Amino acid sequence: MMRKYSTCLAALLLMSTALTADDTPVTSIDISKYYNDYQLVKSTRKTRVLTAYTSRYLANPTKPIDIKAATINALEPAYKGKQNARFFKNHLASKYRTSAQRLNIDALNAHELFCLGYLTLNDNYARQGEAITLLKKASAKAPHSYTIAAVLAMARGQRALKSDWCEVWYSTEKVLGDKKLNRDLRTRARQEFMQYMKKYKKYCKE
Repeated sequence: MMRKYSTCLAALLLMSTALTADDTPVTSIDISKYYNDYQLVKSTRKTRVLTAYTSRYLANPTKPIDIKAATINALEPAYKGKQNARFFKNHLASKYRTSAQRLNIDALNAHELFCLGYLTLNDNYARQGEAITLLKKASAKAPHSYTIAAVLAMARGQRALKSDWCEVWYSTEKVLGDKKLNRDLRTRARQEFMQYMKKYKKYCKE
């Protein structure tokens, strides 16, 4: 019994250490570096600021979803205190001539839902529930997007850190094995995502 208790305690201490070291999916996965040939991503990596121009780009459904993901990824993640999601939501409200409070979330297109969800996760990665809800809505409207599925898996993995580290890998494995997804994310960016998430595979029982 004592040995089992010690093993559990050691595991909890290991998890705690990793979290305090800020080694989490949201804070560690950097896909933006593979999109430096896009000026928007490159400038965002330097300023870490969501501008009005960037918001217009994110809200434009004709722009590639992976460039949007890389741009949001380039914004420095924060545990709390950032307001990029609120800024973008206000932009969407202005676009649809309403208020942020009256904005019909369910009427947003997949790209808008994705960006709002990812920004919510990036602003405060303790708010996985809200981000996951938005990302699931985005995935339902664009079920074949690898980019959306990967960020949703990242959000679910972030939440799983609180309870089951195997789930971090499991949520990723389902994305990797889904042949119906369009690989709308650059190969090296996909590899970055997979290689980081794969390190949680060792917590799964064979």
